[in-house]
Amino acid sequence: YLVDTKTPAEIEEDMGNMMKVRLYDNCMYDESDPALYVDLPVGSYDATALGAHSGIISSLSVPIGVKVTFYENGDFTGNSVELTSGDRCLTDNLVGAGPANWNDLAKSVKIEYDITKLAKLAGKVTMSCDYPMWVNGSGVPAPNRDDANSGAYTTNTDLGNAVKGVIKLLY
Repeated sequence: YLVDTKTPAEIEEDMGNMMKVRLYDNCMYDESDPALYVDLPVGSYDATALGAHSGIISSLSVPIGVKVTFYENGDFTGNSVELTSGDRCLTDNLVGAGPANWNDLAKSVKIEYDITKLAKLAGKVTMSCDYPMWVNGSGVPAPNRDDANSGAYTTNTDLGNAVKGVIKLLY
């Protein structure tokens, strides 16, 4: 759908929903019962906030541009591991030198934006587009396509690439 069919609040809500991490109680992204997973936005979640999911997280899905840090203890202390992508089973993520792994171990979680990943993605998406944004001598873009072709809008700002890239990134 087109971005202009949504209100700013709806777009913000969509962006927030797209950036949520899903933590699963079982390996292999088990969604057989809604009680077996939780969707969390950016934030810090101690053992109390994680509730029934504390100490039983086995897999996770992570959107591009987000990083997740698991902590061994419920108060963001002890061993930790940082993940920037999903993992179908945390048994292959060792705690320190091992032999313990992160399956059913994390008792607190921090979820943060990973700007470096977002910038790389936006750059790749933006560079794959070719949508000029023509402006007039005052830097004002044309209100519509017909006016852009009128000759009054002669400067290409290349912002169209960025705008189109962000829209493709978001939707």
